[in-house]
Amino acid sequence: MHEMMWKDYILNKPSKFLIILIGIIALWNATNYNFWKKQTLVEQDVIQYYSYLPAAFIEYDLTLSFIDNDFYVLEPKQYWHSTTEDGKRVFKYTCGEALLISPFFFVANVISYFSDDVADGFGPWYQLGIVFAAVFYLMIGLFFLRKLLLIFFNEKVTTATLLLITMATNLYYYSTVESGMSHVYNFSMVCAFVYYTHRFHEKYEWKYAIFTGLSFGLVVLLRPSNALFILLFMAYGVGSWSSLVKKFELFKVQFPKLLVIGLLSFTVFFIQMLYWKESTGHWLYYSYMKEKFYFKNPHILQTLLGFRKGLLVYCPVLIFAFIGLGSSMKKQAELLLPILLFTLVNVYVVSSWWCWWYGGSYGLRAYIDMYPILAICLAFFIQHVYKLSNAKQAIYKVLAVFLIMLSCFQIYQYRKGILHYDAMTARAYFNNFFAVKYPSNYQQLIENPDYEKAVRNEE
Repeated sequence: MHEMMWKDYILNKPSKFLIILIGIIALWNATNYNFWKKQTLVEQDVIQYYSYLPAAFIEYDLTLSFIDNDFYVLEPKQYWHSTTEDGKRVFKYTCGEALLISPFFFVANVISYFSDDVADGFGPWYQLGIVFAAVFYLMIGLFFLRKLLLIFFNEKVTTATLLLITMATNLYYYSTVESGMSHVYNFSMVCAFVYYTHRFHEKYEWKYAIFTGLSFGLVVLLRPSNALFILLFMAYGVGSWSSLVKKFELFKVQFPKLLVIGLLSFTVFFIQMLYWKESTGHWLYYSYMKEKFYFKNPHILQTLLGFRKGLLVYCPVLIFAFIGLGSSMKKQAELLLPILLFTLVNVYVVSSWWCWWYGGSYGLRAYIDMYPILAICLAFFIQHVYKLSNAKQAIYKVLAVFLIMLSCFQIYQYRKGILHYDAMTARAYFNNFFAVKYPSNYQQLIENPDYEKAVRNEE
Protein backbone atom coordinates (compact mmCIF):
# COMPACT_ATOMS: atom_id res chain seq x y z
CA MET A 1 0.00 0.00 0.00
CA HIS A 2 2.78 2.40 0.96
CA GLU A 3 4.61 1.44 -2.24
CA MET A 4 1.53 2.35 -4.28
CA MET A 5 1.25 5.68 -2.45
CA TRP A 6 4.85 6.51 -3.30
CA LYS A 7 4.32 5.56 -6.93
CA ASP A 8 1.21 7.72 -7.14
CA TYR A 9 3.06 10.59 -5.45
CA ILE A 10 5.99 10.39 -7.88
CA LEU A 11 3.68 10.13 -10.90
CA ASN A 12 1.35 12.93 -9.79
CA LYS A 13 3.96 15.32 -8.35
CA PRO A 14 7.28 14.45 -10.00
CA SER A 15 8.59 18.02 -9.60
CA LYS A 16 8.21 17.91 -5.82
CA PHE A 17 9.86 14.49 -5.68
CA LEU A 18 12.71 15.82 -7.85
CA ILE A 19 13.43 18.65 -5.40
CA ILE A 20 13.66 16.15 -2.54
CA LEU A 21 15.93 13.92 -4.62
CA ILE A 22 18.19 16.83 -5.63
CA GLY A 23 18.41 17.87 -1.98
CA ILE A 24 19.46 14.38 -0.88
CA ILE A 25 22.06 14.03 -3.64
CA ALA A 26 23.40 17.56 -3.07
CA LEU A 27 23.73 17.01 0.67
CA TRP A 28 25.47 13.67 0.14
CA ASN A 29 27.90 15.21 -2.34
CA ALA A 30 28.57 18.33 -0.29
CA THR A 31 29.27 16.44 2.93
CA ASN A 32 31.49 13.88 1.18
CA TYR A 33 33.72 16.53 -0.38
CA ASN A 34 35.10 16.87 3.17
CA PHE A 35 35.87 20.58 2.85
CA TRP A 36 34.10 21.05 6.16
CA LYS A 37 36.26 18.42 7.88
CA LYS A 38 39.44 19.97 6.49
CA GLN A 39 38.13 23.42 7.44
CA THR A 40 38.84 24.73 3.94
CA LEU A 41 35.30 25.86 3.11
CA VAL A 42 35.72 29.34 4.61
CA GLU A 43 38.42 30.74 2.34
CA GLN A 44 38.94 33.66 -0.05
CA ASP A 45 35.69 35.61 -0.63
CA VAL A 46 33.74 33.30 1.70
CA ILE A 47 35.60 34.78 4.67
CA GLN A 48 34.06 38.21 4.18
CA TYR A 49 30.59 36.80 3.53
CA TYR A 50 30.65 34.61 6.62
CA SER A 51 32.85 36.35 9.23
CA TYR A 52 30.08 38.67 10.36
CA LEU A 53 28.82 35.76 12.46
CA PRO A 54 31.93 34.84 14.49
CA ALA A 55 32.83 38.53 14.79
CA ALA A 56 29.40 39.37 16.21
CA PHE A 57 28.64 36.27 18.30
CA ILE A 58 32.06 34.89 19.24
CA GLU A 59 34.20 38.03 19.54
CA TYR A 60 31.27 40.45 20.15
CA ASP A 61 33.03 43.08 18.04
CA LEU A 62 32.02 43.87 14.46
CA THR A 63 34.66 46.61 14.25
CA LEU A 64 37.32 43.86 14.43
CA SER A 65 39.33 45.87 16.97
CA PHE A 66 39.99 42.64 18.89
CA ILE A 67 42.60 41.78 16.23
CA ASP A 68 44.91 44.32 17.91
CA ASN A 69 44.78 42.58 21.28
CA ASP A 70 48.10 41.01 22.31
CA PHE A 71 46.40 37.87 23.61
CA TYR A 72 44.53 37.23 20.37
CA VAL A 73 46.12 34.60 18.14
CA LEU A 74 44.83 35.15 14.60
CA GLU A 75 45.18 32.72 11.75
CA PRO A 76 45.98 34.60 8.50
CA LYS A 77 42.80 33.50 6.71
CA GLN A 78 40.36 34.55 9.44
CA TYR A 79 38.63 37.93 9.43
CA TRP A 80 39.98 38.98 6.04
CA HIS A 81 38.82 42.58 5.62
CA SER A 82 39.28 45.87 3.81
CA THR A 83 40.68 48.98 5.46
CA THR A 84 39.19 52.46 5.19
CA GLU A 85 41.26 55.58 4.56
CA ASP A 86 41.22 56.36 8.29
CA GLY A 87 42.35 52.85 9.23
CA LYS A 88 39.03 51.25 10.20
CA ARG A 89 38.33 47.63 9.31
CA VAL A 90 35.27 46.73 7.22
CA PHE A 91 34.03 43.65 5.42
CA LYS A 92 33.81 44.17 1.66
CA TYR A 93 30.64 42.14 1.15
CA THR A 94 27.23 42.77 2.64
CA CYS A 95 25.81 40.64 5.45
CA GLY A 96 22.89 38.97 3.63
CA GLU A 97 24.49 35.55 3.43
CA ALA A 98 25.56 35.67 7.08
CA LEU A 99 21.99 36.55 8.07
CA LEU A 100 20.59 33.54 6.17
CA ILE A 101 23.25 31.19 7.53
CA SER A 102 22.82 32.39 11.13
CA PRO A 103 20.35 29.66 12.29
CA PHE A 104 22.82 27.00 11.18
CA PHE A 105 25.67 28.92 12.83
CA PHE A 106 23.83 28.99 16.17
CA VAL A 107 23.19 25.23 16.05
CA ALA A 108 26.86 24.62 15.20
CA ASN A 109 27.88 26.90 18.06
CA VAL A 110 25.86 24.88 20.57
CA ILE A 111 27.26 21.59 19.26
CA SER A 112 30.83 22.94 19.36
CA TYR A 113 30.33 24.24 22.89
CA PHE A 114 29.24 20.85 24.20
CA SER A 115 31.83 18.88 22.21
CA ASP A 116 35.61 18.77 22.23
CA ASP A 117 35.86 21.35 19.42
CA VAL A 118 36.74 24.96 20.12
CA ALA A 119 33.73 27.24 19.70
CA ASP A 120 35.62 29.81 17.61
CA GLY A 121 33.18 30.13 14.70
CA PHE A 122 35.48 28.48 12.17
CA GLY A 123 35.69 24.83 13.26
CA PRO A 124 34.29 21.81 11.39
CA TRP A 125 30.81 22.03 12.93
CA TYR A 126 30.46 25.62 11.74
CA GLN A 127 31.63 24.72 8.26
CA LEU A 128 29.27 21.75 8.17
CA GLY A 129 26.54 24.23 9.07
CA ILE A 130 27.37 26.18 5.91
CA VAL A 131 27.06 22.96 3.87
CA PHE A 132 23.60 22.28 5.29
CA ALA A 133 22.59 25.93 4.81
CA ALA A 134 23.53 25.90 1.11
CA VAL A 135 21.53 22.75 0.38
CA PHE A 136 18.60 24.02 2.45
CA TYR A 137 18.43 27.29 0.51
CA LEU A 138 18.84 25.46 -2.78
CA MET A 139 15.72 23.47 -1.92
CA ILE A 140 13.90 26.62 -0.77
CA GLY A 141 14.73 28.28 -4.08
CA LEU A 142 13.58 25.27 -6.08
CA PHE A 143 10.41 25.12 -3.95
CA PHE A 144 9.48 28.71 -4.90
CA LEU A 145 10.57 28.20 -8.50
CA ARG A 146 8.35 25.12 -8.71
CA LYS A 147 5.36 27.06 -7.37
CA LEU A 148 6.02 29.81 -9.90
CA LEU A 149 6.44 27.48 -12.87
CA LEU A 150 3.29 25.51 -12.03
CA ILE A 151 1.28 28.71 -12.46
CA PHE A 152 2.17 28.72 -16.16
CA PHE A 153 3.19 25.14 -16.99
CA ASN A 154 2.23 21.54 -16.22
CA GLU A 155 4.11 19.09 -14.00
CA LYS A 156 6.07 17.56 -16.87
CA VAL A 157 7.48 20.87 -18.09
CA THR A 158 8.13 22.08 -14.54
CA THR A 159 10.03 18.92 -13.61
CA ALA A 160 12.24 19.06 -16.71
CA THR A 161 12.96 22.75 -16.11
CA LEU A 162 13.93 22.27 -12.46
CA LEU A 163 16.21 19.38 -13.40
CA LEU A 164 18.02 21.30 -16.13
CA ILE A 165 18.35 24.64 -14.33
CA THR A 166 19.95 22.83 -11.38
CA MET A 167 22.00 20.02 -12.89
CA ALA A 168 22.96 21.44 -16.32
CA THR A 169 24.26 24.77 -14.99
CA ASN A 170 26.85 25.87 -12.43
CA LEU A 171 24.12 26.30 -9.80
CA TYR A 172 24.73 22.77 -8.52
CA TYR A 173 28.47 23.46 -8.20
CA TYR A 174 27.86 26.54 -6.06
CA SER A 175 25.36 24.62 -3.93
CA THR A 176 27.72 21.75 -3.13
CA VAL A 177 31.41 22.42 -3.88
CA GLU A 178 31.76 26.16 -3.17
CA SER A 179 28.71 26.26 -0.94
CA GLY A 180 30.13 29.12 1.09
CA MET A 181 29.78 31.55 -1.80
CA SER A 182 26.65 33.69 -1.98
CA HIS A 183 25.21 32.43 -5.25
CA VAL A 184 22.83 29.73 -4.05
CA TYR A 185 21.45 32.19 -1.48
CA ASN A 186 20.94 34.79 -4.22
CA PHE A 187 19.18 32.19 -6.35
CA SER A 188 16.92 31.19 -3.48
CA MET A 189 15.82 34.69 -2.51
CA VAL A 190 15.33 35.77 -6.14
CA CYS A 191 13.07 32.74 -6.65
CA ALA A 192 11.01 33.84 -3.65
CA PHE A 193 10.93 37.46 -4.82
CA VAL A 194 9.80 36.60 -8.37
CA TYR A 195 7.11 34.27 -7.03
CA TYR A 196 5.73 36.89 -4.64
CA THR A 197 5.99 39.55 -7.35
CA HIS A 198 3.65 37.45 -9.48
CA ARG A 199 1.27 36.79 -6.59
CA PHE A 200 1.16 40.47 -5.65
CA HIS A 201 0.30 41.50 -9.20
CA GLU A 202 -2.26 38.73 -9.39
CA LYS A 203 -4.26 39.60 -6.26
CA TYR A 204 -2.76 42.79 -4.71
CA GLU A 205 -3.17 41.31 -1.22
CA TRP A 206 -1.39 42.65 1.85
CA LYS A 207 0.33 39.37 2.66
CA TYR A 208 1.95 39.29 -0.78
CA ALA A 209 3.03 42.91 -0.38
CA ILE A 210 4.74 41.99 2.89
CA PHE A 211 6.53 38.94 1.46
CA THR A 212 7.51 40.86 -1.68
CA GLY A 213 9.08 43.60 0.42
CA LEU A 214 10.96 41.20 2.70
CA SER A 215 12.26 39.04 -0.14
CA PHE A 216 13.37 42.07 -2.17
CA GLY A 217 15.17 43.43 0.88
CA LEU A 218 17.06 40.15 1.24
CA VAL A 219 17.88 40.09 -2.48
CA VAL A 220 19.51 43.53 -2.17
CA LEU A 221 21.14 42.70 1.18
CA LEU A 222 22.78 39.70 -0.45
CA ARG A 223 24.07 41.70 -3.41
CA PRO A 224 23.34 45.45 -3.65
CA SER A 225 23.51 45.48 -7.46
CA ASN A 226 20.49 43.18 -7.40
CA ALA A 227 18.43 46.28 -6.70
CA LEU A 228 18.03 46.03 -10.49
CA PHE A 229 15.28 43.47 -9.85
CA ILE A 230 13.03 46.43 -9.09
CA LEU A 231 12.79 46.74 -12.89
CA LEU A 232 11.17 43.32 -13.05
CA PHE A 233 8.68 44.31 -10.36
CA MET A 234 7.85 47.68 -11.92
CA ALA A 235 7.41 46.26 -15.44
CA TYR A 236 5.68 43.03 -14.41
CA GLY A 237 2.52 42.51 -16.46
CA VAL A 238 3.40 45.20 -18.99
CA GLY A 239 3.29 43.90 -22.55
CA SER A 240 1.85 46.87 -24.41
CA TRP A 241 1.25 50.62 -24.11
CA SER A 242 -2.28 50.05 -22.84
CA SER A 243 -1.06 47.68 -20.12
CA LEU A 244 1.61 50.25 -19.15
CA VAL A 245 -1.07 52.90 -18.63
CA LYS A 246 -3.13 50.41 -16.65
CA LYS A 247 -0.08 49.60 -14.53
CA PHE A 248 0.33 53.26 -13.53
CA GLU A 249 -3.34 53.44 -12.60
CA LEU A 250 -3.07 50.29 -10.49
CA PHE A 251 0.00 51.62 -8.73
CA LYS A 252 -1.93 54.74 -7.75
CA VAL A 253 -4.69 52.60 -6.26
CA GLN A 254 -2.22 50.25 -4.56
CA PHE A 255 0.14 52.96 -3.32
CA PRO A 256 -0.22 52.02 0.41
CA LYS A 257 0.88 48.46 -0.36
CA LEU A 258 3.75 49.72 -2.54
CA LEU A 259 4.81 51.93 0.37
CA VAL A 260 4.85 48.89 2.67
CA ILE A 261 6.97 46.97 0.13
CA GLY A 262 9.44 49.85 0.04
CA LEU A 263 9.55 50.26 3.82
CA LEU A 264 10.07 46.55 4.47
CA SER A 265 12.80 46.36 1.83
CA PHE A 266 14.56 49.34 3.40
CA THR A 267 14.17 47.86 6.88
CA VAL A 268 15.96 44.68 5.83
CA PHE A 269 18.78 46.60 4.13
CA PHE A 270 19.03 48.88 7.17
CA ILE A 271 20.79 45.98 8.91
CA GLN A 272 23.76 46.59 6.61
CA MET A 273 23.59 50.34 7.18
CA LEU A 274 23.82 49.77 10.94
CA TYR A 275 26.96 47.68 10.37
CA TRP A 276 28.53 50.38 8.18
CA LYS A 277 27.74 53.01 10.81
CA GLU A 278 29.33 50.87 13.53
CA SER A 279 32.43 50.00 11.51
CA THR A 280 33.12 53.13 9.46
CA GLY A 281 31.06 55.91 11.05
CA HIS A 282 29.01 56.31 7.84
CA TRP A 283 25.46 55.09 7.17
CA LEU A 284 26.41 54.33 3.56
CA TYR A 285 29.87 53.13 2.61
CA TYR A 286 31.36 51.83 -0.63
CA SER A 287 33.47 48.95 0.64
CA TYR A 288 34.81 47.88 -2.76
CA MET A 289 37.36 50.71 -2.67
CA LYS A 290 38.99 51.04 -6.12
CA GLU A 291 36.84 48.35 -7.73
CA LYS A 292 34.06 49.75 -9.90
CA PHE A 293 31.88 49.45 -12.99
CA TYR A 294 33.05 50.75 -16.36
CA PHE A 295 29.75 51.33 -18.11
CA LYS A 296 31.42 52.75 -21.21
CA ASN A 297 33.33 49.52 -21.74
CA PRO A 298 31.05 46.50 -21.14
CA HIS A 299 32.33 43.03 -22.08
CA ILE A 300 28.97 41.60 -23.13
CA LEU A 301 30.18 39.07 -25.71
CA GLN A 302 32.94 37.84 -23.40
CA THR A 303 30.56 37.23 -20.48
CA LEU A 304 28.07 35.40 -22.70
CA LEU A 305 30.19 33.64 -25.32
CA GLY A 306 33.84 33.98 -24.26
CA PHE A 307 35.81 30.86 -23.37
CA ARG A 308 37.27 32.36 -20.22
CA LYS A 309 33.90 32.34 -18.45
CA GLY A 310 31.10 32.69 -21.02
CA LEU A 311 27.65 31.87 -19.64
CA LEU A 312 26.54 30.01 -22.77
CA VAL A 313 29.86 28.16 -23.09
CA TYR A 314 29.85 26.64 -19.61
CA CYS A 315 26.05 26.45 -19.27
CA PRO A 316 24.97 25.75 -22.88
CA VAL A 317 21.50 24.63 -21.76
CA LEU A 318 20.70 28.32 -21.28
CA ILE A 319 20.90 28.82 -25.05
CA PHE A 320 17.45 27.22 -25.10
CA ALA A 321 16.26 29.68 -22.45
CA PHE A 322 17.11 32.58 -24.75
CA ILE A 323 15.43 30.76 -27.64
CA GLY A 324 12.34 30.28 -25.49
CA LEU A 325 12.39 33.96 -24.55
CA GLY A 326 12.48 35.07 -28.18
CA SER A 327 10.07 32.53 -29.64
CA SER A 328 7.35 33.02 -26.99
CA MET A 329 7.49 36.81 -26.73
CA LYS A 330 4.45 37.52 -28.90
CA LYS A 331 2.21 35.07 -27.03
CA GLN A 332 3.41 35.92 -23.51
CA ALA A 333 4.51 39.56 -23.80
CA GLU A 334 3.15 40.62 -20.39
CA LEU A 335 5.37 38.01 -18.72
CA LEU A 336 8.40 37.91 -20.98
CA LEU A 337 8.82 41.60 -21.86
CA PRO A 338 9.69 42.50 -18.24
CA ILE A 339 12.08 39.52 -18.20
CA LEU A 340 13.71 40.75 -21.41
CA LEU A 341 14.03 44.27 -19.99
CA PHE A 342 15.69 43.05 -16.81
CA THR A 343 17.94 40.58 -18.66
CA LEU A 344 19.26 43.24 -21.04
CA VAL A 345 20.01 45.70 -18.24
CA ASN A 346 21.48 43.02 -15.97
CA VAL A 347 23.78 41.65 -18.70
CA TYR A 348 24.99 45.18 -19.37
CA VAL A 349 25.68 45.88 -15.69
CA VAL A 350 27.31 42.50 -14.96
CA SER A 351 29.58 42.79 -18.00
CA SER A 352 30.60 46.34 -17.02
CA TRP A 353 32.28 45.29 -13.76
CA TRP A 354 36.04 45.87 -13.82
CA CYS A 355 36.70 42.16 -13.34
CA TRP A 356 34.12 41.02 -15.88
CA TRP A 357 35.15 37.34 -15.44
CA TYR A 358 34.54 37.67 -11.65
CA GLY A 359 37.82 36.18 -10.47
CA GLY A 360 38.38 32.49 -9.99
CA SER A 361 35.16 30.66 -10.66
CA TYR A 362 33.40 27.91 -12.56
CA GLY A 363 31.52 29.72 -15.30
CA LEU A 364 30.17 33.26 -15.06
CA ARG A 365 28.83 32.97 -11.52
CA ALA A 366 27.44 36.52 -11.42
CA TYR A 367 24.63 35.44 -13.76
CA ILE A 368 23.29 32.79 -11.36
CA ASP A 369 21.08 35.47 -9.80
CA MET A 370 18.96 35.65 -12.95
CA TYR A 371 18.55 31.87 -13.37
CA PRO A 372 15.04 31.98 -11.86
CA ILE A 373 13.75 34.16 -14.71
CA LEU A 374 15.79 32.28 -17.31
CA ALA A 375 14.12 29.12 -15.97
CA ILE A 376 10.75 30.56 -17.03
CA CYS A 377 12.11 31.13 -20.54
CA LEU A 378 13.60 27.62 -20.59
CA ALA A 379 10.21 26.24 -19.58
CA PHE A 380 8.59 27.90 -22.60
CA PHE A 381 11.11 26.15 -24.84
CA ILE A 382 10.52 22.78 -23.12
CA GLN A 383 6.77 23.27 -23.47
CA HIS A 384 7.29 23.64 -27.21
CA VAL A 385 9.44 20.49 -27.30
CA TYR A 386 6.66 18.43 -25.71
CA LYS A 387 4.37 19.42 -28.59
CA LEU A 388 6.74 17.86 -31.14
CA SER A 389 6.61 14.30 -32.46
CA ASN A 390 7.94 11.49 -30.28
CA ALA A 391 11.02 11.13 -32.47
CA LYS A 392 11.95 14.80 -32.13
CA GLN A 393 11.23 14.71 -28.40
CA ALA A 394 13.62 11.77 -28.09
CA ILE A 395 16.41 13.82 -29.70
CA TYR A 396 15.92 16.65 -27.24
CA LYS A 397 15.78 14.23 -24.31
CA VAL A 398 19.12 12.73 -25.36
CA LEU A 399 20.52 16.25 -25.66
CA ALA A 400 19.23 17.11 -22.19
CA VAL A 401 20.96 14.05 -20.70
CA PHE A 402 24.17 15.00 -22.51
CA LEU A 403 24.04 18.56 -21.15
CA ILE A 404 23.59 17.29 -17.58
CA MET A 405 26.47 14.84 -18.02
CA LEU A 406 28.61 17.59 -19.57
CA SER A 407 27.95 19.87 -16.61
CA CYS A 408 28.85 17.14 -14.11
CA PHE A 409 32.00 16.26 -16.08
CA GLN A 410 33.08 19.90 -16.28
CA ILE A 411 32.62 20.25 -12.53
CA TYR A 412 35.04 17.32 -12.22
CA GLN A 413 37.44 19.00 -14.66
CA TYR A 414 37.26 22.30 -12.78
CA ARG A 415 37.98 20.64 -9.45
CA LYS A 416 41.00 18.90 -11.01
CA GLY A 417 42.29 22.14 -12.54
CA ILE A 418 41.69 20.95 -16.10
CA LEU A 419 39.32 23.89 -16.56
CA HIS A 420 41.33 26.86 -15.33
CA TYR A 421 39.70 29.16 -12.80
CA ASP A 422 40.36 32.40 -14.70
CA ALA A 423 42.64 31.80 -17.71
CA MET A 424 40.71 29.58 -20.11
CA THR A 425 40.97 30.14 -23.87
CA ALA A 426 39.24 28.52 -26.85
CA ARG A 427 42.40 26.42 -27.48
CA ALA A 428 42.50 25.24 -23.87
CA TYR A 429 38.77 24.48 -23.83
CA PHE A 430 38.72 22.31 -26.96
CA ASN A 431 42.07 20.70 -26.22
CA ASN A 432 40.84 19.64 -22.78
CA PHE A 433 37.22 18.87 -23.73
CA PHE A 434 37.48 15.14 -22.91
CA ALA A 435 40.56 15.37 -20.69
CA VAL A 436 40.56 13.63 -17.32
CA LYS A 437 44.17 14.50 -16.44
CA TYR A 438 46.05 17.78 -16.25
CA PRO A 439 47.50 18.41 -19.75
CA SER A 440 51.31 18.65 -20.05
CA ASN A 441 51.09 21.65 -22.39
CA TYR A 442 48.51 23.52 -20.30
CA GLN A 443 50.57 26.66 -19.70
CA GLN A 444 50.92 27.19 -23.45
CA LEU A 445 47.15 27.01 -23.92
CA ILE A 446 45.87 29.35 -21.22
CA GLU A 447 46.07 33.14 -20.97
CA ASN A 448 46.31 34.65 -17.49
CA PRO A 449 44.37 37.92 -17.04
CA ASP A 450 46.09 41.03 -15.74
CA TYR A 451 44.09 42.12 -12.68
CA GLU A 452 46.05 45.33 -12.19
CA LYS A 453 45.27 46.47 -15.72
CA ALA A 454 41.63 45.38 -15.41
CA VAL A 455 41.00 47.49 -12.30
CA ARG A 456 42.24 50.48 -14.35
CA ASN A 457 40.00 49.45 -17.28
CA GLU A 458 42.98 48.49 -19.44
CA GLU A 459 42.43 44.70 -19.68
